[in-house]
Amino acid sequence: MSSEIGLVESTKLQQASIADSSSGLCDLLEIIHVNSQIQSQISAFFSLFGLSAGRFFMLLELFRSEDGSELSPADLARKQGVTSPTITGLLDGLERDGLIERVQSIVDRRKLVIGLTKQGRSVVAKMLPRQSRCFDEVLSSFSEEELVSFLGYLNRLLEGIKAQVNKVKSQSAQKNW
Repeated sequence: MSSEIGLVESTKLQQASIADSSSGLCDLLEIIHVNSQIQSQISAFFSLFGLSAGRFFMLLELFRSEDGSELSPADLARKQGVTSPTITGLLDGLERDGLIERVQSIVDRRKLVIGLTKQGRSVVAKMLPRQSRCFDEVLSSFSEEELVSFLGYLNRLLEGIKAQVNKVKSQSAQKNW
């Protein structure tokens, strides 16, 4: 009987230890959950305009680059933080919808660059003021100082996660997991 009590106590201590050691995991899962909800709401917002957030941000990137700089698909993938296959699919859809075009580079005729069509420019020009107002309103409950701090926290979190991913990769490579 006393060995059973000892086993129960030991199990409770282990569970408490696991719960204590996983508080960082629970916090991170909550952050991931909130991020997922934010992304879902942003996607719902952009869908009201017939676009995904990814498509809009791609059009916006191209709109901003119309100062004479050329953007290749690889440049866009890097700026958007997506893979080459993802950017190809995104660009194919935008081109099919008549919002972008692939054109020969003025600087290097061997290279294809991406540009907005007249219709693409029109879509961004119509959407940008409205979306700017909406997102300004969303963020208006934060002071400038709070926003700067918040972005700093998010970037610090990102750097910490990257460091842990690299650490686990390194350890895994050493142990051949």
